[in-house]
Amino acid sequence: MIDSNDRNKTARKSLLITDIPPDIRQALVDDARQQDMSVNETAVRILCGCFNVKHVESLNGLRGQTGTPGFVAADPKNTTLLIRGGAKLHRQMDKERRKRDATLRGVTLECLALHYDVAVPDVGRRPRQTKGTR
Repeated sequence: MIDSNDRNKTARKSLLITDIPPDIRQALVDDARQQDMSVNETAVRILCGCFNVKHVESLNGLRGQTGTPGFVAADPKNTTLLIRGGAKLHRQMDKERRKRDATLRGVTLECLALHYDVAVPDVGRRPRQTKGTR
């Protein structure tokens, strides 16, 4: 029997976005609260629309329930976002990244910024930070 979680082409992929601009983060959190949805689920739905990928509702395995997880208040000072979306979404985002010689972080933040009509951050590469400069 094949483990249903062991599907390379359809498995959920994680993308850690760091240094999210505060206006994008606040708009995303407010939207998630208004829809009683997790911040991740809200971001994934927006990204699916932006990259023309069919949204597949996630399973809420942490609570043993199916369906969309509800909103959970997060630390407002948090500047990171872990997006767990389908492999197809990740592939489309990566395709766009390669086409534009950008970063996954950049194309993700650009899509969210355009959705919320806030300032669009640069999609290019940021200078590497060396140890001790953070």
